[in-house]
Amino acid sequence: MGKKEVLIVLLILIDIILGLSFVKFIIPKITTSIIYSSPEEITISLLSQENDVISQIAPKTKEITNISFEHQGNKIEFISLKPKTFNIKFFAKSDKDFIKTDIVAISWDVDFEKARITLKKRTDEEINVIYKCKTFDFNKGKCKSEWIPTDIEFEQTSDSITFEVSSFSAYAGGTVVAPFFQPPTGLVYFVPENIAVPGYCNTTTASIGVNTSVALGAGQLIFYYDPTCMNVTSCVVNSSNWPINAYSLRYGTTTINFANFAGIGPGLIHIADIT
Repeated sequence: MGKKEVLIVLLILIDIILGLSFVKFIIPKITTSIIYSSPEEITISLLSQENDVISQIAPKTKEITNISFEHQGNKIEFISLKPKTFNIKFFAKSDKDFIKTDIVAISWDVDFEKARITLKKRTDEEINVIYKCKTFDFNKGKCKSEWIPTDIEFEQTSDSITFEVSSFSAYAGGTVVAPFFQPPTGLVYFVPENIAVPGYCNTTTASIGVNTSVALGAGQLIFYYDPTCMNVTSCVVNSSNWPINAYSLRYGTTTINFANFAGIGPGLIHIADIT
């Protein structure tokens, strides 16, 4: 190979090398990112009947907790609640005459151990039963199924009632509706008929019953006594006969409300024992 040929080859190689130096090798830039999803925020709200938020709790964890809300004489306290977003309302009116307190309802089913509820009374009447509505319209404040009387025990003052539940939909206090049978005068009896106390600071127990010729569904017994001579200190209603019952002991007066919607009788039916 001559010098010219060698020179030409070298020039070509140099040209190729210089040309390659201007070639840009594009390497794609790869970026990675980790997306962290924030946990769903849980809110538990007490709403007005117009759906305005009265107060709200936002638990920071999903661990079992206790919460409570109180508004205008009504109160609800959940014990061992599994946090979940839901709403609570107290309704001041009902389209049913036998509902005598405010109504409490929640928007969704929740898991809890128990709930302690205080509801404001809307009447001076004695409340004698707690009603439950299984299917309640949370927006309209109406029971879509029916109000079912329960045997839930409750405490009562002149202004409110307090009770505990372990499941939920809607609850209210009220009075027993339309007794099936009103026993004629003279059929209520005491055993013993002549109630005598051995002496001062002593007690005796008497049974109260009714003799009926038809099945008895519900009733109210009121009797009066001279409080300067005696006092009624306790009352035990026969819960086997009357799963729905309530009583009040006042100065000179004892009132017993009782109901069994399956009906009981005819015959001699035990109502309660008083001391």
